[in-house]
Amino acid sequence: MIITFGIATYNNIENLIQTLNTIFKTMKDLKIKNYEIIIIDDNSIDETKNKIKKLKNKNIKYFKNKINLGFAASIFKAAKKGKGHYFKIVHSSNIESIHDLKIYVKNLKKYQLIIPYIVDKRIFFRKFMSRFCTWILNIVSGKNLKYFQSPLLCSRKKFISLFPKKNMGNFFLAYIIFKLTNYYDQNLVFEFGITPKFKKGSTAVSYKNLISFFKTVIDIGIFRIKKNQNND
Repeated sequence: MIITFGIATYNNIENLIQTLNTIFKTMKDLKIKNYEIIIIDDNSIDETKNKIKKLKNKNIKYFKNKINLGFAASIFKAAKKGKGHYFKIVHSSNIESIHDLKIYVKNLKKYQLIIPYIVDKRIFFRKFMSRFCTWILNIVSGKNLKYFQSPLLCSRKKFISLFPKKNMGNFFLAYIIFKLTNYYDQNLVFEFGITPKFKKGSTAVSYKNLISFFKTVIDIGIFRIKKNQNND
């Protein structure tokens, strides 16, 4: 299996169907059949289960959580259930275009880590918060990345091994990207710009996300300090 697309979803069936169609069209255009889509239904109460079963698509593997685990735990579960060499996080709201997905797939054998960054067309506050968080994370990590909360593509096994053992909330991706950029040579890391189709009502600013952000900053800082001490 060349690639696993991991999707965590919760009461989002209409957007999820659009997301699946985007993946289907991408892989059909690229003439790739050797892929899988792991859907982790985070205990939805809508028609997700029935509508996914009606698709009868052999590339889809569907699993439903008995309780709501949240995005991070569900994505981790998708990676563990998968069989692909590469793992690509796909948001269930169909925010990435066919053009964007093609860039990932076309470059997956050339690079070990693909990190998209947002070409901002969002409201000022969200752009400011995103850039501020990225600035802080770059200072603490010693990196120079354009975005840390990225629906990345990387080795599935490496994603699993670097997944934080404690709950870091939605900023777990920033921690994994930090660890991956420490592991891989810079020449094997590829950043490219995307213009996501954010849905109305979506928000990145919340009390939980702020706590998650500060936890991640602290853990990255501690890791970097210990690494520097070991090198001295």
